[in-house]
Amino acid sequence: MESNKIIKSPFVKEFMIFSRDGKCIYHIDFDDLSINNKVLDVNVNKKLENRHKIIAGLLFSLKNFMKDIPEKQKDYLKSFSTSQYKLHFQEFINGLKFVIISIPTKVEYSGLLREMFK
Repeated sequence: MESNKIIKSPFVKEFMIFSRDGKCIYHIDFDDLSINNKVLDVNVNKKLENRHKIIAGLLFSLKNFMKDIPEKQKDYLKSFSTSQYKLHFQEFINGLKFVIISIPTKVEYSGLLREMFK
């Protein structure tokens, strides 16, 4: 996947894909291109592995949180932001989770994530 050709925005910092079991299977950091899919070997970079685990845990927690939200409102939580970043995510029926981390803007990337999967 040529995600750097698909995501052409100065606001996007990182793109990740997580498997059904929460393992990061693809990661590219547009600020640091040394972090790409080639360095996902957990023995190579423990700090990156821990970061992936935190993000996967966050996605798992958000999914559980959404179980308590009424059905008609469930489609609204596709991103959240802090003062430092905005995390956009989309989970697909096969369990893959696409994640974009961007600077905090009003731009919404959830639609782009759905289009990338098609």
